[in-house]
Amino acid sequence: MAEIIKDNKPFNRKILSRKEAIELFRKQGEEYKVELLNEITDEQVSVYEEGGFTDLCRGPHVSSTGVVRAFNS
Repeated sequence: MAEIIKDNKPFNRKILSRKEAIELFRKQGEEYKVELLNEITDEQVSVYEEGGFTDLCRGPHVSSTGVVRAFNS
């Protein structure tokens, strides 16, 4: 975590259709996120990306990893 914070990489927000998000997370083997998306009634959802990791999240997030100040090791 200390290295990720030091790198100060941005969190990138994307808006996807619910269908696109289901396809994305199904490809990644993220069946729990697919389950969540099947329960959401909104037609658009937001995902956040950083360093090859994509997460389903309403947000908002801090702008970058450099803003994070506390974590448990």
